[in-house]
Amino acid sequence: MKNSSLLGGVLVLIGALCFSTTGFTQALIVDDGASSYAIGTIRMLFGGLLLLALCAMRGTLPTLKGWDWKCLFLTVFGVGVYQLCFFKGTLQAGVAMGTLAAMGFTPVVAAILGALFYKAIPSKQWYISTIIGVTGLVLMNWG
Repeated sequence: MKNSSLLGGVLVLIGALCFSTTGFTQALIVDDGASSYAIGTIRMLFGGLLLLALCAMRGTLPTLKGWDWKCLFLTVFGVGVYQLCFFKGTLQAGVAMGTLAAMGFTPVVAAILGALFYKAIPSKQWYISTIIGVTGLVLMNWG
């Protein structure tokens, strides 16, 4: 169990590293005519293909049998809308503010959805890390 916990933490950090480069990338290529929508679409296409390749390499490709299609559609829709809103917001607010706001707000929304749909109560670590994140956002916007 300890190894999977460590691996999970490492994967989250790698994901955060990848996430933290997208606003910067947009700032670099938006002058070349790339829209926020194109960048979000490319990001999702790349991410999806990478996940598909990883599943294929591990031999864990899912079958379509027994899927909850309504849930799948809502998930895909939500992730797609998030991409479009994130990149448009980053373009308007700036790379640093857009990225920090998205990263600071995400755990709060996840906790609310977890409580609504799964009756899950956030852990002590969630409260501590969320307070630190929100405090950082407040300090960045101070004055």
